Amino acid sequence: ARIDALQTGDLVLCSSGAGKWVGNAIQVITDSTWNHVAMVVRGHMTFEEETDQAPHGDDISRHSDVKRFAKHRDRTPYHFHVEQRDGTCGTPHLLEASGEGVHIYPNIHDRLLSSQAYEEYTTVAVRALTGVSRTSDDATRLEEWIAKVRGTEFEAEAPLHALFTADAGDLDSMHCAEMTTATLQHMGLLSSRLVAGTAPPCAFADAPHGSVR
Repeated sequence: ARIDALQTGDLVLCSSGAGKWVGNAIQVITDSTWNHVAMVVRGHMTFEEETDQAPHGDDISRHSDVKRFAKHRDRTPYHFHVEQRDGTCGTPHLLEASGEGVHIYPNIHDRLLSSQAYEEYTTVAVRALTGVSRTSDDATRLEEWIAKVRGTEFEAEAPLHALFTADAGDLDSMHCAEMTTATLQHMGLLSSRLVAGTAPPCAFADAPHGSVR
């Protein structure tokens, strides 16, 4: 019931258990419990095909560290429609940047509770978006943004120890918090002056979500 009630803009924060070296490394680097973040978007996948607009959607051959991006997969060819009003419209999907790239995951129950990708997380928390009223124009902008970024590779420019620095400043490839930050900026909820790649997952674990512009 809690998952079904999630709304567009709500955030999912995750914490890896001991022995998960990438997740634990991020926790050490950021001095935080949290090492992953994703965003909920209510809507539905259509049967309308669209062009992959991601800057490096299918090409991982240029990377020297092949193992780091070995999980990348192509995005589905169909357009995702964002519901235009609050309430129970559409179903909650997960907009997420992971080793697979940036994707919309339609079955959020399975993604959070049953998928192999989430087996490493011992804690999954929800951060609700509060005090924000969405309009049809907001939904349209978000829908256009999702169409643009789906299929983008996981962060390729910054090494792990510099994952949340200016080295990850462009949006040609994105880590989880970078994608979340850039999406909130596109929604007008965060200042465009912020460099999206410098935000770690734990940046979204402080202060009421939705109160800072």
